[in-house]
Amino acid sequence: MRVVLPLMGPGVAVVTVFSFVMMWGNFFVPFMLLLTPDQMPAAVSINEFFGNRGTVVYGQLAAFSIIYSTPVILLYLLVARRLGGGFALSGAVKG
Repeated sequence: MRVVLPLMGPGVAVVTVFSFVMMWGNFFVPFMLLLTPDQMPAAVSINEFFGNRGTVVYGQLAAFSIIYSTPVILLYLLVARRLGGGFALSGAVKG
């Protein structure tokens, strides 16, 4: 317990970040399966900023992109503290 659990921490943190990012950025499945705009996740609703005939609302798209990426950046910053030390603090580097 004293050896295995501390070594599992960085691995669990990486899997958590990757799983969250994959679920957060999922576009295709909700786009195909959900029919009402009220149920669309943020990854699908960002598609609405690309209008017909090639028009794009760049200001709203940029603002929404910043808001959309904020949870992933915050999760990374929280987990980076846990992963930052690596093996260097554990004594894996000799000398």
